[in-house]
Amino acid sequence: MPNVRYVGFRATTVWVLTLLLTGLAWSQQMSTVTGVKVSQKGQMLNIEVGASGRVQHRSKVLTSPQKFIVIDVFPAKLKDGVPASTDVNQGLVEKVRVKQYAENTVRIYVDVITPPEFKVVTAADSKGLTVAIEANKMAAGETKSAPESVAQAAPAQKPMANKPAPRVAQKPSVKPKMQVRAVAPARSYAYDGEGKAPVSALRARKAPKRAAPKQKLVTLDFVNADLVYVLKVLAKEMNKNIYVGPTVAGSVTVTLKNVPVEGAMALILQMQESEYDYKLLDYNTVVVAAPEKLDEVADNILD
Repeated sequence: MPNVRYVGFRATTVWVLTLLLTGLAWSQQMSTVTGVKVSQKGQMLNIEVGASGRVQHRSKVLTSPQKFIVIDVFPAKLKDGVPASTDVNQGLVEKVRVKQYAENTVRIYVDVITPPEFKVVTAADSKGLTVAIEANKMAAGETKSAPESVAQAAPAQKPMANKPAPRVAQKPSVKPKMQVRAVAPARSYAYDGEGKAPVSALRARKAPKRAAPKQKLVTLDFVNADLVYVLKVLAKEMNKNIYVGPTVAGSVTVTLKNVPVEGAMALILQMQESEYDYKLLDYNTVVVAAPEKLDEVADNILD
């Protein structure tokens, strides 16, 4: 007869040991993010995330209310003393931030002007990862033309001619006595002033068709180009004259594909180390200057 008590005890022991080993393995999986380092090589911006052990990651792009690249590193804890924020200001990238997002997740935010192309590469031993960003190149699908400001009116339907009803032979009937009343005219008439027949003032008129202005799209590829030269090229594409303030200077390294020309100008100015803005004047001229000098420069041109 088999020893039931011994077999049951052995099974219970194996089950307890399995739970202990599983718990021990889980506790060993938690790693520590030891640092976040930002470096640049050519046009590529690298964000290196160091970890004490094996980690995994997931990434996404948020565009509202602000634009971020988000990388979650897990399971991991953030080491004390790691800087919470690092200013970058290179191309489309403004800064890098890191925080303990959840109990076992470290979140890295990359603040951007507009989402660039990027990829996340795990280290060979899975102890850390690298976020490789093309800092001067927009991500595919992020450069959409602006919506048309004036909606095109739907063509009005042509009025259908009323077909005469078929005549039906009716039986003769006794005509009732008619009472004559004085009734005010129920319809009002308006004349179009061109000698045409009067038309009812209540008749619906066709909505005039308005052609929606189309946004011109441009493709740019500049490497260390002079800012003033680039602005003149964009103004020419806009069919406008341009006046650049005396303090405007800088260089442009950017790749844009099929973007609205006015949006390209705004983006390039936003990428500069110094703060610049632009203004469209009524007589087909673009003015570019520092924000505090923009109105003054525009007034001088008008004078």
